[in-house]
Amino acid sequence: FQLYEGGKVNGENGQFKDLVVESAVTTIVDFEDAVAIVDAEDMVLALRNYLGLIRGDLQAHGSRGALKTMNSDISFIDPNGAAQAVKGTSLMSVRNVSLHMYTDMVKVDGQEIPERILGVLLTTLIATAHDHGSNAKAGASDAPVRGPNSKKGYVYQVTPKLQNSEEVAEQVRFFEAVEEKLGLAKGTMLIGIMNEELGMTLQLSESLRAAQSRVFFTNTGFLDRTGSQIRVQTHAGPVDLRDDLTKSVFNTSYELHNVDVSLRAGVHNQGKIGKGMQVRNRAMVEMLENKINHPKSGGNTAWVPAPNPSHLHSMHYHMIDVDQVQRTMEDSPSPNISRRDLLTFPVLDSGKLSEPEAAEKLLLSYAHSMVAYVEPWVHRGIGCSGVPNFDQIEEMKDRATERIDGAIIANWKLHGVVSQAEIEDAVIKAAEILDRQNLGQPDYVPMADTEEKRSGLLEEPVISAVLQIIDDALSSPSAYVEPALFRYRKAVKAASK
Repeated sequence: FQLYEGGKVNGENGQFKDLVVESAVTTIVDFEDAVAIVDAEDMVLALRNYLGLIRGDLQAHGSRGALKTMNSDISFIDPNGAAQAVKGTSLMSVRNVSLHMYTDMVKVDGQEIPERILGVLLTTLIATAHDHGSNAKAGASDAPVRGPNSKKGYVYQVTPKLQNSEEVAEQVRFFEAVEEKLGLAKGTMLIGIMNEELGMTLQLSESLRAAQSRVFFTNTGFLDRTGSQIRVQTHAGPVDLRDDLTKSVFNTSYELHNVDVSLRAGVHNQGKIGKGMQVRNRAMVEMLENKINHPKSGGNTAWVPAPNPSHLHSMHYHMIDVDQVQRTMEDSPSPNISRRDLLTFPVLDSGKLSEPEAAEKLLLSYAHSMVAYVEPWVHRGIGCSGVPNFDQIEEMKDRATERIDGAIIANWKLHGVVSQAEIEDAVIKAAEILDRQNLGQPDYVPMADTEEKRSGLLEEPVISAVLQIIDDALSSPSAYVEPALFRYRKAVKAASK
């Protein structure tokens, strides 16, 4: 609560001035799904930004020209008249890529190395060597007056796309090696487990046991998790419509299972049980109506794409006593979730495509979603952004969006719902639609505004990347999208030099 100073009062509210809502008390600095880091140049820029965040001196001009800086800590007088201070900035964690990514930024004996090793080592070095807070009054910099990111010296490493408990155990051993290399106390590096692969869901309990005291959160992710389910079970039949998948047995069971297993393991006692992203980042009414279900179902943190929805979502935690919800769940029998539920593949009801051109319209919608994400990624190096969907509604998209759409289209091709020619036609048409949607936008490069014949259009970098992602959804082990995105982003960067 803010009060007027100096005895000033308001005729309606007296001394009461305003209510300040604190939100986004934790954030993830992302080196994975939300960014496009394909070479050393990109990595240096990302690491420089991370260093600025850790030191507190990062500055940037917003889209309207205003200079944005980091907050100072908040000082206030408590009821006893004593001066107090609370953090004015979020507690930052960092997410590096997973185990499947290799990079040529650094080579050993001429061979590429796992990018995760490079990323975790460098981000941990930055976090531990420079996390001392800042004091602008001391004249050291123009940074705000603030304490360190972690008062206890922890480094919060979010770890995506692990498949099983053995990979979690390997990450713990890797953390121990990094701690020894950097001279850090054992247990400095904590792990946030992204439960976004089918294998991780099935082995979550053992995975938490493998990480033991290092776990600071578990988190679900519908898009990646569904992409994983489709890839693993793609021969079970044609998959259901994208908008109906959230209601499928496997997904509702997956969300309940994550909360239940995490509660039984005590994750909530020292950490967070997370829920997924609000995709429509400007749909505030929808968010207020739906996202309250996250604390109602035992989640005590959730992803939001921007400050305004974060402020609104924080009010849900004032409406719902999450601690009480979790205590009730702890005292109750575990929900009856079987492995059969978690492995129930959402097969398409053919009646949903009985209308003329129904499959064609859905295919175009999914293709548009893919092209809308890949265009800024490949052409401009923007890894996560709000882009118009097929119905001109802005949605926040990252690589997980691409993974689920590519998996659905590939699955439909496998089962004869659509053909390769229809896929290519849909992708080209989606590019034409996106060109019209972005007409006049600065830095936008049209894809289909050309006299090229069909064969030429299919070689356009964005269109080629989308088609490769769809092909990889059937041929690669996990239907990850990085190989295609990296290949064509590197080609565009090379052509511009």
